[in-house]
Amino acid sequence: MRLLVIDDDPDLVSSVTAVMERDGWEVHSAPNGAEGLEKARQLLPALIILDILMPRKDGLTTYEELRGDPALRSIPIIMLTSAGEKLGFGFSASDMAAHYGHQPEAFLRKPFEPQNLVQTARRLARPPG
Repeated sequence: MRLLVIDDDPDLVSSVTAVMERDGWEVHSAPNGAEGLEKARQLLPALIILDILMPRKDGLTTYEELRGDPALRSIPIIMLTSAGEKLGFGFSASDMAAHYGHQPEAFLRKPFEPQNLVQTARRLARPPG
């Protein structure tokens, strides 16, 4: 299945790619939300892994645009971030629901546990086509 990782940290992208490719995923990446939205429209992935703190277009803005696009809104999203720690406050899926009226399908913190990421991705991915 096709996976899109939208994150500006090349080390994290490499780690996620290695873990997910071992599980049989076709992994694509984008370093920011602007490029991530373009790739999502081109690829229509089975799943998106999205960071929050990124240049050009942050993950929260990207999340809103993904959910607002009829072609992309049904793609499951895993938020994979350390934003709460970096910003000095807790940040969770329920915080996003309170602010946006909806929330990502999963919210995982960095550093991630590889097996947890794989299991979450398998559970959430939409079937191809």
